[in-house]
Amino acid sequence: MPHSEPLIDRMIKEAVQYLLDARTQALTVAALSQRTGVDLAVLHTLFADDHALSEAVGNYVAIQLTDAMSRAVAAAPSGDNRAALIALGAAHVAWARKNRELYGVVSARLLMTDGGSWAFHRYDSSFVPLVRQFLGETHGQTTRRAAMARSFIFGITALALEERLDVWLRPDSSIDHEMMATISDFVDMLLSWVPRQT
Repeated sequence: MPHSEPLIDRMIKEAVQYLLDARTQALTVAALSQRTGVDLAVLHTLFADDHALSEAVGNYVAIQLTDAMSRAVAAAPSGDNRAALIALGAAHVAWARKNRELYGVVSARLLMTDGGSWAFHRYDSSFVPLVRQFLGETHGQTTRRAAMARSFIFGITALALEERLDVWLRPDSSIDHEMMATISDFVDMLLSWVPRQT
């Protein structure tokens, strides 16, 4: 790691790697100190306790993913809800493919303390109103389409990371093209679907 990188950033990255290497949900300041050789007292100036460390790691991952998705939406044509939804989905998959280890902390549920889980809960919650808006829903008139969209994106991301897209998508095109086309088709289905009144 570059020495110019702030210590807190280096320690968060080490904590992420520790979670992946140990395949554990127990993230502690003491374990991080032992792994990195950084004095425990020094680490406690960065992370007051284990909860604070987990919160910092969860925020680190969630903020990066959120930033990538927000930038993708901002780049979509203004007022084009379809393009915005496609951009959101594509950005999620692209970020996960580019940041497999960081995304692994989320997808493998390695960080399950209150701190980490709340970071990801806030990440999800921050996009729910936006997705509902792009789906044309208003407060009090919501459907299950937002949950369906989240489930689909989580699923296609998992297939991409596990390199199983070729099994499910059409074989007569590139994986990247087929994945984008599939995301676009799904968005079209969501936008045209009229849910049952229950």
